Amino acid sequence: MVDMIVIENETIYQKEALEDTHYRNCEIRFEDTEHFIRNVVFERCTFIYGDKHKWDIRDCTFKNCDLSLGGFEDSYLMNVTFDYCKLMSFSLHQCYLHNLLISNSMGQYFGISDSKIRSATFKSTPFHTASFMHLDHKNMTFHECRLDECNFEETRLKGIDLRSCEFSYILYSPHLVKGLKIRSDQAIIFAIQMGLEVDY
Repeated sequence: MVDMIVIENETIYQKEALEDTHYRNCEIRFEDTEHFIRNVVFERCTFIYGDKHKWDIRDCTFKNCDLSLGGFEDSYLMNVTFDYCKLMSFSLHQCYLHNLLISNSMGQYFGISDSKIRSATFKSTPFHTASFMHLDHKNMTFHECRLDECNFEETRLKGIDLRSCEFSYILYSPHLVKGLKIRSDQAIIFAIQMGLEVDY
């Protein structure tokens, strides 16, 4: 196990790979280049993004960070955790995601569409108006999330379990809904969206 260097209260201009470091209360500024990040903990950090968005991020944890209004698009993430983070309007569009965890965070307008997911857990996070469109996924789980007005269009819902989640309305593709696990009260929402008259 490699010991981590601890860096606190600094502005970091990321031009080369970030490795084996614990950043606390730092501002991370990404240059316009490809980014390689390995075995890093970001704690209470903020991020400034360059124009070019492409990352290779492995074995990293983001704790209490503000990553809003940016993203890691067209990137590879493996064994990455976001815990108690601000992810408003944060994008993981067109990514390959293996063993992703997002928990206890703020995910309004979050976007993960057109990505390939090989194990992802979303836990105790509000995803109001988030986009989960057109996903190629295996082992994607939701636990106690708020999913109001989320968009799952063109995403296969077979095997997804939303019974612990809450939502008043979501978008989905009817031909891909078979196999979705929901509660009876949630089924009423789907029926109403399909134009059925439900007496309840």
